[in-house]
Amino acid sequence: MSPTQPLREIEGEKLVLSKRPASSNKNSRAYWTTRIVLVEFLVITTTSYAASLLYHLFVYGNFYGTNLYLSFSLFLGALYVAFCLTDNQYDLFGEKWRKDGVARSIVAIAFAFSIFLSLIFILEWGSYFSRGTFLSQLVLVTISIVIVRLVLIQQLERAIQSGRLQGQGIVVISLAPNDLRSNYASQLCSTSDKIMGSYNIDLTQFSSEKNRRRIFAKKIAQIRDECRESDVDLVVVAYEAVNQVDVVQVVEAFYEIPVRIRLLPIGMVPFMQRSQVIETGQFPTVEISTQPFSLFDRFLKRTFDLAIAIPAVVFFSPLLLLVAIAIKLDSRGSVLFRQIRHGLNNEPIEVLKFRTMKLATLTETFRQTKKDDPRITRVGRLIRKTNIDELPQLFNVLRGDMSIVGPRPHATVHNDMFASQIKMIYRRHNVKPGITGWAQVNGFRGAAETCEKMQKRIEYDLYYLDHWSIFFDIRILLMTVLSKKAYQNAF
Repeated sequence: MSPTQPLREIEGEKLVLSKRPASSNKNSRAYWTTRIVLVEFLVITTTSYAASLLYHLFVYGNFYGTNLYLSFSLFLGALYVAFCLTDNQYDLFGEKWRKDGVARSIVAIAFAFSIFLSLIFILEWGSYFSRGTFLSQLVLVTISIVIVRLVLIQQLERAIQSGRLQGQGIVVISLAPNDLRSNYASQLCSTSDKIMGSYNIDLTQFSSEKNRRRIFAKKIAQIRDECRESDVDLVVVAYEAVNQVDVVQVVEAFYEIPVRIRLLPIGMVPFMQRSQVIETGQFPTVEISTQPFSLFDRFLKRTFDLAIAIPAVVFFSPLLLLVAIAIKLDSRGSVLFRQIRHGLNNEPIEVLKFRTMKLATLTETFRQTKKDDPRITRVGRLIRKTNIDELPQLFNVLRGDMSIVGPRPHATVHNDMFASQIKMIYRRHNVKPGITGWAQVNGFRGAAETCEKMQKRIEYDLYYLDHWSIFFDIRILLMTVLSKKAYQNAF
């Protein structure tokens, strides 16, 4: 890993990019790519062939058609590699390898077997290829390639860190002022890749536009020429919206050399967690926000909610009845406490809870509950510590106002307290609120009397929105029951 290099001014200094060690054949990207392609091809071919032989051995007690199955296995391996190459999966420094390598390898397997199955049907190879053979190959090959891809990803990371594989050579060009670039410079440089040069071009120091244009073009040409002579793979241009014209000039200059060019719009970084390039009409546009869940995701989440809520209501019904009786006997007032809170799209919803406070305080000015709060009843103190007071929200889930998992709904006045201080506080309402949530199982529940505490809670809620999956919901549900942090600040 290369040491972090600060962004430096380039006015009046000769540009000399740091050099990487001369690459040999065994630490070049081409060598490692070829090696990985061959390994996966051999794994697919060998596993497929072995699966067909084992199936016939166990089912029929003998081997036959071995040459034919070997040909089929070689064909499957070639289909798999061809799909991976077309999908750019062997770009060892790209996102498709680093983050989605395993998932995309499974997609490639599905594609190869789908094509193969189609050929079996079209060419009438069914007499040579049984369903049992096909399924045994599919299962064994899928398991094998997942294991191998995981091992290869880990081996590649170790090779980069040890220097056996050279990482990308990166040059960072910043057009942002000092106060902005100081916030992201270290993050750009904290990478296993080699930061060969980090430059800041101060665009505010020139007296005239003509002079500014001339000197700016000269500086960019200097950096480009150095990159042309050095082993640079990637140029990152960090800028603000006011630098749009300058960015175009930088991109035009670096289009002349074979490097990747990436843009980092400083002010838009918080909004670009899930950005992607989408065709709008005849133009490519950057989509920075979309609905958190697709139609299928919403169906899946609603099914999950009902699958949990319905059995839970049945299972907990005796407990709900006992708690209701205890509350009634302990203090005056209704069993349930109903409070208006923000739901999906900031729509007001009536959230149900078991009443845990004395009736006389229910109409007072809003005050967050605190430890040893005198307003809490004896029964209320017990059911709050065990989260039993939240169980009536299962009916909110059945009604469709809430989900089992999601950002916890705040009282409307609670949101209003911090709306002017915390950006994107209402973005958490882009999904239904939940009985439990990612912030709660990480200990950020209970009173949030300071902006700092609320900010941390919001960060966890927004992380949930950007990383949701049904498996994430299951994880949070298990943590709600098993994690000690889920019960912190429950008073």
